[in-house]
Amino acid sequence: MNNGRILVAEIIGTTILMLGGPGVAVLAAGTGYLDGAAVLAVSFGFGLAVLVAIYTVGHVSGAHINPAITVGMLAYGAITWSRAFAYWAGQLAGAVLGGFLIWAIRSGAPDAWDTNPLNFATNLWDEGSGYFGFWPMVITEILLTAVLVLAVLSSTRRGYSGAVLGLHIGMTLTLIHLISIPVDNTSVNPARSLGMAVFAGGDAVEQLWAFFVFPVLGALLAVVLWLVIDDPRLTDGVTATEASGAAVIGTPASAERTAPTVSDPVRSGLYPFGMGSHAPLDSGAMPAGFPVKGNVDSMLYHRPDSRNYGATVAEVWFDSPEAAEAAGFVKANTHPSD
Repeated sequence: MNNGRILVAEIIGTTILMLGGPGVAVLAAGTGYLDGAAVLAVSFGFGLAVLVAIYTVGHVSGAHINPAITVGMLAYGAITWSRAFAYWAGQLAGAVLGGFLIWAIRSGAPDAWDTNPLNFATNLWDEGSGYFGFWPMVITEILLTAVLVLAVLSSTRRGYSGAVLGLHIGMTLTLIHLISIPVDNTSVNPARSLGMAVFAGGDAVEQLWAFFVFPVLGALLAVVLWLVIDDPRLTDGVTATEASGAAVIGTPASAERTAPTVSDPVRSGLYPFGMGSHAPLDSGAMPAGFPVKGNVDSMLYHRPDSRNYGATVAEVWFDSPEAAEAAGFVKANTHPSD
């Protein structure tokens, strides 16, 4: 998937998130953000919005719709820097667009209304805002962003069903808001904070830096925790993500070597996976459980955390770059056809 499509998909997805999250807070809950019913409504608004966004544009960009999630995926090695900038540009643009749409709709209401930090679903701490102080905000943003990014990283594990991704992340975000709306009106998403602050002004802009810094720290914490509990390089098994349209062709490196059965003569040489994908085998043999699949038009992909057959290798045939990227894999650039 090219960066242009990712940018547009993230604009659309983040706009949906803004309308369903802060939009519910401003248009439905009004200024009663801390009322029990309003907290419940806004929490489910965010959860439903991210669910809709994932099922709408997730097949294009994965629907990060949150710069902190993109930071986490970048630190984990799932995306490149150039791709990350496309995500961030789309997220920030979508958030500002969403904030503008909420402002435009609310300004047309029959009652007199002037935008300010306390009536426009901004993120704040203390200083007469009715929310908690600075350090509770710091702890909350770091820990709950880590929970969100851990939920996203868990979707990269083997056997995870992409069909439940929207529900998984949507309910995670709902829980996060139920916990933290009373603390700082819940950010865990720098774009969401920016999109509302630029129209509210005042303390919302002055305190905006915190809702960039601490969610990013939470995302990095999540990557560290995930590598501790699920780093595939620390195990002997294969940890490839299985996705629709993909056939995993990896097994533990300790497997007995046997001669392969190759139906495609193009792939029947000394380098059945392509030059550089693993050490050459003079006999043309390769580890058991690595039958060549696909055809000459297929492309070989691998997980970014796969290093060599001495660790855990997970190499997968996909029908298209889009299918591979959606499953969290990247193209093996060492092959002679690249």
